[in-house]
Order: sequence, then C-alpha cells, then structure tokens
Amino acid sequence: METAIPRNARVRSLVARERQGIVWIWAGEAETADEQQIPNLVVLDQPGWVYTDFMIDLPYDQTYLIENVIDPAHADISHHGTQGKREHAQPLEMEVIQSNLQGIQGRWRYTRNGNEP
Repeated sequence: METAIPRNARVRSLVARERQGIVWIWAGEAETADEQQIPNLVVLDQPGWVYTDFMIDLPYDQTYLIENVIDPAHADISHHGTQGKREHAQPLEMEVIQSNLQGIQGRWRYTRNGNEP
C-alpha cells in the first residue's frame, strides 16, 4: 500500500557538492547554483599539509562565529589558559590583505612592543 507523504513533511532537495572534505549546500534555486563560488583553499591540496576537523554545536548562528574568528584581540582574554594569556591582552593593529570568495587574509601585530606580547 502506497501512502503519499504529507505536504508539511516534504523537504525540497538542495544542490550539494563535496570539495576538500567539506560538504557545500546551495540553499538558493538549483538552476542558479554556481560551483565557482565554492572556496578552494590551495594549501589543503599541498603534500605534507596536515589539518584536523572537529564539530561542535554552538548556541548561535554563523554571523556570530565569523565575527569571533576574525577578532584575534579577544583570544588572550576569552581563551585564557588555552589559546591566550590575559596579561598579553592589548589592542592590535589590523590589516586586511585581501577579502574575496577564498576568505579573508590579514595580519595583526601587538600595539605594545611590536610583535612581542
């Protein structure tokens, strides 16, 4: 006996691609999916390059996470004892080198004593 799936239980399929061990999902209309917009991190394909993956459920959306990741000044305060030391906390001079589909590349330096914490 075949039973129809109830309308409110149906989910439309989305375009998905795997690249460099990451699954990318196009949430827009399938016909507008553009694989050229998937970032390609060249370093991940280089021999001898090692990386690790982990997953964690966070109680906020990706905009909060992105803001966190691109703010290195918070590390010495918020991650004291694991990734930073509170006594090293200070304003940083920031420079964005490039920002594109591949990501954001930049550099920073401590404002006290150059690059010495």
